[in-house]
Amino acid sequence: GKCRSSSGQRPRRRSGITIRVSSEAKGECNMKFTYPAVIGKEENGSWKAVLPDLACCEAEAETLEEVIEKANAALYDWIELELSEDEVNLPPISDPRDLEQHLKEGQQIRQICVNIRLFDGWDE
Repeated sequence: GKCRSSSGQRPRRRSGITIRVSSEAKGECNMKFTYPAVIGKEENGSWKAVLPDLACCEAEAETLEEVIEKANAALYDWIELELSEDEVNLPPISDPRDLEQHLKEGQQIRQICVNIRLFDGWDE
């Protein structure tokens, strides 16, 4: 038999985020967003997480677990605020391998992931 393409879907692009919610998705819909954070220990002993793709999106805490939690909250707030704007413009997501080249000693990269509920009419 002939080889058919699977429902003619185009490959997903890596750069920039376009959000499309099909009209059948009535009610609410969960969107997953994942951005890399650069996490490291500060000179004062606290941990700091910076999400380089998002302006002013960072967190600081006493422990690594806490800083990841706070980075999650910061990312959630950042994206939720952006989605409430008239023009949603989510920045492209950096490739962690690019970020790794610029890490300072003791820094690490963690993927920070949040689920955000979108309701009907969020894009009208």
